[in-house]
Amino acid sequence: MRQEPFAPPLPVGPEREQLRTKGQFWTPAWVARGMVAWALQGTETLFDPAVGPGAFFDAGKYVGQLREASVKLKGAEIDSDQIAAGIAGGLSPDDYAAVTHGNYMSLKFDDLPCIVANPPYIRHHRMPPDEKLAYQENSSRIIGRKIDGRAGLHVHFLIKSLTELKKAGRLCYILPSDVCEGKYSDALWSWISQNFRINAAVTFRSSSSPFPGIDTNPIIICISNEEPAPEFVWAQVKEYNCSDFFDFFNSNFSNIAESISAKRRQTLEAIRTGLSRPPQMAINGIEFGKLFKVMRGIATGDNSFFFLTLRQIQFYGLETKYFRRGIARTRDHASPVLRHVDLDRLDEKGRPTYLLSFDARGKDIPASLLSYIRRGEDLGLPQRPLIAQRSPWYKMEQRVPPPWLFAYLGRRECRFIRNEAEALPLTGFLCIYQRDVLNISSSICEEILSDPDILTHLALVAKSYGQGSLKVEPRNLEKLMIPHEVLLRAGLSKY
Repeated sequence: MRQEPFAPPLPVGPEREQLRTKGQFWTPAWVARGMVAWALQGTETLFDPAVGPGAFFDAGKYVGQLREASVKLKGAEIDSDQIAAGIAGGLSPDDYAAVTHGNYMSLKFDDLPCIVANPPYIRHHRMPPDEKLAYQENSSRIIGRKIDGRAGLHVHFLIKSLTELKKAGRLCYILPSDVCEGKYSDALWSWISQNFRINAAVTFRSSSSPFPGIDTNPIIICISNEEPAPEFVWAQVKEYNCSDFFDFFNSNFSNIAESISAKRRQTLEAIRTGLSRPPQMAINGIEFGKLFKVMRGIATGDNSFFFLTLRQIQFYGLETKYFRRGIARTRDHASPVLRHVDLDRLDEKGRPTYLLSFDARGKDIPASLLSYIRRGEDLGLPQRPLIAQRSPWYKMEQRVPPPWLFAYLGRRECRFIRNEAEALPLTGFLCIYQRDVLNISSSICEEILSDPDILTHLALVAKSYGQGSLKVEPRNLEKLMIPHEVLLRAGLSKY
């Protein structure tokens, strides 16, 4: 058998961007072999809808050799270069003989007894608009509920594969955790749990991720085309290149070692919480949304045009009165308070802090600003999907400067920031506004938001990415439970 061929050093720069565009992140052998060992039971035919260089084919041959069986390898692959890479890596042309060349989403297969895959991780904004819409409509038709447009290609792969799974067949997919945490996840997993059996969900500690250095938090989902069950195995792998991984999967999750924690879990609870998250205990407290309103930051459509430095404003002969101060990146500010002087320091460093935002209906637009607007038209900005929805196209989204910002995106610690500068945040932040329905003073709100325990349960409402990164949508942050102890320390014992 071949040596470990599927964990090359991560590329950087343009090569890394190409991987993101194609969604190609290869599965290491220690993971692929375990997945195949579970799925390839009761059959000797393995199907991979995204074969690539053949990690699962190689694993199928490995498992077949252990079981003294001849495994039939079938699949689909759109990128012929990856087939060539697999052959160069040790697979033979015969191993690829039953691979259909083409886009799996446009091909049709039936009664597949074993499906194993690491589908292309292509997020929705990288998909061609016409394909994205077609896949969204088809997936929505299959599950009987609308799949949100933010579902990536991997979600549509999963739905399609389940429709092609033979009765009593097994499917094992390794996926980013957003498949269990996204806006569409409730519709997706309700359909899956009502029509298939979820056998196991296997997660990884950040230090044991099969894809170190990649901004994704993987989860392995094991599903069979059998009657749904009220419970399944929920596990977490504690070590990278885990030596017990293969035996755990090969034993139908009965051989549990120190390097893997596993427990039985209620299916309904897991879907409600998110399969990628630990079981949720009852939390004594109040929902964040009872005290605060959350809105996303401003989406400009093109920061390089709408968000400038003072030097750029002067270069184009513009006036600052047509701009409002703002902040874009969470890493641009680390302290708990944002002041005007902080924005000035950022500008001195060449970081944009001026957002083009003016009354677009005004007739007294100066010639210099009209010239700048025409420059944007020459760049094709009015045709951009987000910008095209505005009238006129250069009209900026409006926000009341929020009293607090929430830095939720990136690898820095998620945190609340008091916005003394009255800056308008872009999409790297969320806007936090105090609700007045409970008649709580702003000083008490400040105490709550500055309490070190306020974000204790954030992982239960956030989407998880690689290396501990979290992303929180506005409505999900409003579902965050503020612990009762935090409320007591702020003097809100009645809540």
